[in-house]
Amino acid sequence: MINEDICYKICPNKEVSISEFTLEELSVLELVATKFKNHRSKEIVDYMHMEKAYKETQQYQIIPYTLAKRLRELK
Repeated sequence: MINEDICYKICPNKEVSISEFTLEELSVLELVATKFKNHRSKEIVDYMHMEKAYKETQQYQIIPYTLAKRLRELK
């Protein structure tokens, strides 16, 4: 059995000033950082794989941003 993991590592191509983000974007970043601050990569991947957006996207396809509105609440 071959274990094929596909992932993307997104790296910024420049220094970004916090002033470039809206208050809403900063709020989302803080919420995500707080939710997952003590999680390992595998735990974050497992969490993501339980999302409808992941489950309803065919294998090897990019998950459309439009499905973000259907994500579970981070609590």
